[in-house]
Amino acid sequence: MIQNLKIEVKKNMNQIVRSFEKRINKIRSEKIDPNILEKVSVFCYGSQTPLNKISLISSKNSHTLSITVFDHSLIKIVKEEILKLRLDCQIFLSENVIKLVFPLITEERRKNLIKIVQKMAETEKISIRKIRKVTKDKIKTLIKSKKIDEDNGRVIYMEIQDYTDTSIKKIDVILKEKERSLLHF
Repeated sequence: MIQNLKIEVKKNMNQIVRSFEKRINKIRSEKIDPNILEKVSVFCYGSQTPLNKISLISSKNSHTLSITVFDHSLIKIVKEEILKLRLDCQIFLSENVIKLVFPLITEERRKNLIKIVQKMAETEKISIRKIRKVTKDKIKTLIKSKKIDEDNGRVIYMEIQDYTDTSIKKIDVILKEKERSLLHF
């Protein structure tokens, strides 16, 4: 039971860190990443098909993506699906190519992005601390119901605190990397 509790805490905290890293990586700091289109899928040939299966997506420069659609008849459908993402970009069509041109990031925008990233990091740290608190309450309940003794409870709580500290440090490292990439483009 105690082992399952520790495994669950570790799993939940790691999940928060991974989720934070994924979300923060979607915030543009340098070159436009073709992965921003990973969720785009198009209904064609009788089923939902991911965009990367019906086109070639490439980054032309730091602010332009090029999507070469293999089947010219799908280009308007692809454009409609991209528009649903509400990306902050201009879209240009030519034959079977869609170009997405994103605005350059200004210094003011970079500072705002840093503030957003810092708020995201703080929210995730709070989530990790909530997991610690809930687990501490569970440990107290186990001690009261005499399922574990107080010494074991303290040892378990110290392990949970170590998981918490490690997870928060991981978030801080990810945050510092992102801040650096936003400032030094």
